[in-house]
Amino acid sequence: MEFCGAGSVTDLVKNTKGNALKEDCIAYICREILRGLAHLHAHKVIHRDIKGQNVLLTENAEVKLVDFGVSAQLDRTVGRRNTFIGTPYWMAPEVIACDENPDATYDYRSDIWSLGITAIEMAEGAPPLCDMHPMRALFLIPRNPPPKLKSKKWSKKFIDFIDNCLIKAYPNRPPTEQLLKFPFIRDQPTERQVRIQLKDHIDRTRKKRGEKDETEYE
Repeated sequence: MEFCGAGSVTDLVKNTKGNALKEDCIAYICREILRGLAHLHAHKVIHRDIKGQNVLLTENAEVKLVDFGVSAQLDRTVGRRNTFIGTPYWMAPEVIACDENPDATYDYRSDIWSLGITAIEMAEGAPPLCDMHPMRALFLIPRNPPPKLKSKKWSKKFIDFIDNCLIKAYPNRPPTEQLLKFPFIRDQPTERQVRIQLKDHIDRTRKKRGEKDETEYE
């Protein structure tokens, strides 16, 4: 895989003023994640650990999915899994249900829920419930209403995208091919424009981080 010198999306968000990326950048990163997931899902593979830390950026602002250590091959007959695995704050309610009910199942759309949480992470600096103990979060995610963006500054297109990613009944959650056609993903500036913007942002944050490291070293 190409060297991802810009680090993870989580790193980028933490080094951004206000701990929030611009909406165009979020849309671009979400689109690239969706393209990666579409490839995985077409081959009957669930990633099962989509989060900012597992989305890396090259120095040219290309997006790469990593950490397939918990990915799973879908059963060829029923197309569903019943294994409890992933990172709590990004975990879909149906995945958590597998720990409570041995008969519960989930499919590739659990990755879509995790993408929705990752989009909130990029917009707000952290996933919902991150201030709680992981076990408390695991208890609340299946019982709470789906999380929403806190700020009213975001566009209706972005809000609609997240609302659809975070539909609790996973059979009603749109698949990757459908989400790629959503206005939030489709109606963004050209890929070249966004990548230039994101690359400039990456360069600025890396420069600031380097200056900070030099100051601390002195």
